[in-house]
Amino acid sequence: MRQLVPATSSVNFTTTSSALDDKLKAPPMTYILGEEMTRYCMQLVLDKCITPNIDTSEWEFFDLSCKARDDTEDQVLTDAVESGARLGAIFKEPTITPTEVQKELLGLKKAWGSPNGAMRRGWNGITISRDTIHIEGMELGFKRPVLFERQAVGGEYSAGWGLAGKGTVKTVFTPDDGGADVLIDDRKLDDDESAIVTYSNPLDGVTDLAHIFFARCLENDCTPYIVTKKTVFKWQEGFWVRCKEVFDSEYKEQFQAAGLLDKCGGDLQHVISDAACMQIIRWTEGGFGMACHNYDGECLSLSSSFSFFLLFPAPLLILTLFLLHSLTFSFFPCKLKK
Repeated sequence: MRQLVPATSSVNFTTTSSALDDKLKAPPMTYILGEEMTRYCMQLVLDKCITPNIDTSEWEFFDLSCKARDDTEDQVLTDAVESGARLGAIFKEPTITPTEVQKELLGLKKAWGSPNGAMRRGWNGITISRDTIHIEGMELGFKRPVLFERQAVGGEYSAGWGLAGKGTVKTVFTPDDGGADVLIDDRKLDDDESAIVTYSNPLDGVTDLAHIFFARCLENDCTPYIVTKKTVFKWQEGFWVRCKEVFDSEYKEQFQAAGLLDKCGGDLQHVISDAACMQIIRWTEGGFGMACHNYDGECLSLSSSFSFFLLFPAPLLILTLFLLHSLTFSFFPCKLKK
């Protein structure tokens, strides 16, 4: 039985009694341990299924539990990011971003921030691919695959913020090439207290995201949709434009030949994020994919996980809740820039 070593920056496991010569040799990989029920579930999988049959001696394990991050002053996160960048293969269990209440309950020195943004930035993440789970012989909701491509960086997840009173807030861009400063935004604050939030949304990786998304949709016979709120958030127009350019230049004819655009006007369609939430409930046959910004992708993919309960056999409810928590968050790695 492999035993989990107490929280340290790098976690080591004992080996099983099986001879290494009898096992499949696993290539190097960064394995990130999380918390809660998936941690226990995956320990069972490791003990009962993986280590008796697979030599994982080249895997590097890191404990990203709240306690381990606190004990190491978050050095464990830095080490995990370095390992993932070096090895290029990462498996991550779900982690907790502690609240102020949890900080007190766990005796933490601070409420550590989410590790996900740091990992994606450190690994040059482009997209998080999320798919529905289909098991032969079991109908778990959507009859055909539903795919999501979620931008892995930018948006609220990388936001900086602060509190301010009455006054003026200016956002100024200073070019690295020595050019003149550019005023991005200038607004007057009239309230006694306001939360000031600033973030950027990188566009360089959207082209690669689009290639990944359209290729996966073709492979799985899914009709592609691009989801934004660009009618209100004008800064989201660039996401749609780049995806459409890639589609028109390299994928449109393939989708037309496959008949995957027959029900959407023969072209790639843009869907407002509000409408996308409703369509997920309506399109119970599945067979579609959605490419989204970071937060929209989070919400839509989770909505798809739970919306199918309307059609779901009650005896399997507990099993599925377990699978959703264990799988929905665990098996969707970032695509990395080469």
